[in-house]
Amino acid sequence: MLALSLLALAVMEAMWGSIGLVLPTARTGDVDVPFRRELPLAYAALAVSSLHGPMEGLEAVAAGSLQQMRALHLITAAVLSGVVVGVLEGRHGGVAVGVVAVRALVVWLGIAVLSGLCMGWALGWVLPLATVFPLSYFGSSADPQWWDWSRGAPGDTAANLMAVAAVLLVVVGLLSTPWRRRRRSPRRRGAV
Repeated sequence: MLALSLLALAVMEAMWGSIGLVLPTARTGDVDVPFRRELPLAYAALAVSSLHGPMEGLEAVAAGSLQQMRALHLITAAVLSGVVVGVLEGRHGGVAVGVVAVRALVVWLGIAVLSGLCMGWALGWVLPLATVFPLSYFGSSADPQWWDWSRGAPGDTAANLMAVAAVLLVVVGLLSTPWRRRRRSPRRRGAV
């Protein structure tokens, strides 16, 4: 199912990525934002939401082998998404555009993992979607804002640091399972 969903997103990006979404801004009224600028969010949300399953409660406390497979699944989905986004955006606007799109995917992936940890994997899309308004409303101007990871140049320090923080968030999120948290709690250490 994940592969079909990735394929559907790739087709949408290739066919309709240049369509402009008219979004309000704080500075210039309405602005046309290309659909392709927001699509890395969909890839990230899809990768994280694919961790949801009918036995989520059991899977959350399952042994290390299942957690390793879950991490491998998320990493594979993220890498496949990154390749698709990088290639499609690179073909559309050049290498720099591809790099920015992959960086946006990484940041949104970190936010989606945070959303999945807080609200459940099925709702991994909620927090990334909540970032669209501030990015478009406050960030759309002639020059990208320092905090706008979806528009900054490939060498933009702040946006790249956000991507590094997002990767760390993904790692911590994958390592933060209920059984690990219980094992490290001070209450459990003194118990016999």
